[in-house]
Amino acid sequence: MAKRLRGGGFNSETKNDMIRIFFLLLVLALIVGLIIALLMMAEERERVPKHHEKTNTTRPLIGGCAGTEFGCCPDGKTTKVAVDDPCV
Repeated sequence: MAKRLRGGGFNSETKNDMIRIFFLLLVLALIVGLIIALLMMAEERERVPKHHEKTNTTRPLIGGCAGTEFGCCPDGKTTKVAVDDPCV
C-alpha cells in the first residue's frame, strides 16, 4: 500500500503512483462506457420500427392492380386511368 510519512502525508513517488492509477481507472471506465454505448446502438439498429411490424410481406410490394392509383380493369391486367374508366 501507500507509504505514509511522519507528518501524515504521502511521499511524491506514492502520489505519482496514485495519480497514474486514478487516470488508468478513468480511461478504463471511459472505454467500458463507450463499448456499452456502441452495443446499445447496434441493438437499436437491429430492431424493426413499430410502423413496419404489421406490414404484410407475403404480397409483392411492387406491381399488380393494388399498386395503381385507380385499380385494374375487370381483366385483371389493364390498369384504369381514371375512377370512371370503362376499360374498353
